[in-house]
Amino acid sequence: MITKHVKNLPSKLVVNTPGSFIGKTSRQIVVRKDRKKLIEYPSLYLKDIIITGKGIALSSDVIEYCASNDIPILFISPTGKTTAMFTIPYSSCANLGLLQLQAIQKPGISIGLASKFIYGKINNQINLLQSIHKNNKSYTFLEKPINKMKKSLYDFKTNKKIHSATTIFNIEAMVAKQYWYAIKMIFNRPFQFNGRHKQHAGDLVNSMLNYGYAILEGSVRLGIIRSGLNAEIGFLHAIQKGRASLVFDLMEEFRTSVVDQTVFAL
Repeated sequence: MITKHVKNLPSKLVVNTPGSFIGKTSRQIVVRKDRKKLIEYPSLYLKDIIITGKGIALSSDVIEYCASNDIPILFISPTGKTTAMFTIPYSSCANLGLLQLQAIQKPGISIGLASKFIYGKINNQINLLQSIHKNNKSYTFLEKPINKMKKSLYDFKTNKKIHSATTIFNIEAMVAKQYWYAIKMIFNRPFQFNGRHKQHAGDLVNSMLNYGYAILEGSVRLGIIRSGLNAEIGFLHAIQKGRASLVFDLMEEFRTSVVDQTVFAL
């Protein structure tokens, strides 16, 4: 639920109360339900509006204000997917799209980029587990998965025979198994976290992770659109019609440092 008192205003306004209405006054974004004011948010500090509930209405004044000030409105489903985004009409740059297509045809470039995405992701996963272990000396069970992940990262870095995205995904999956095993050991008892579930998550940890990844997806997608890149031309995830492959490519390195770390700290 949205509360009436906001301390240290965040840049994102999240609206999840079914049946609420988002309107605007001269200097405020106002959220109401049944004519009762839930919150007033200074429009000057607003960077994003994220809508996660059903039956939420928007005034045309809010849409016009957000468009005029380059403030995106993101819609996130209960399953943690970015279902829609309202923003000013950017267009991809034809020259950048052509360069992306040319890079895909050159394995040295495309596989090199794909490797960097996953290398960064694995490195961040190791750093996070090491930080948790450092702050919790009793978590000796983390030593084994951390060491296995470090070995995989070293082998990944020194492997000269990585020629396909499939090989990279296999390495990523092997490391992810160790990473989520370690997270399970930490959070299973207090929060019934039995492992990573992307869909139909019933536990608190997975639900929060899915929610965080959905917000990250929207932010990365917006950054790609603003830069003029073509979101459907990726280097790691296969190109498919209607699939924002580059978004999922660029999300990889930020999942741990932006979402996982935040969720685990909470």
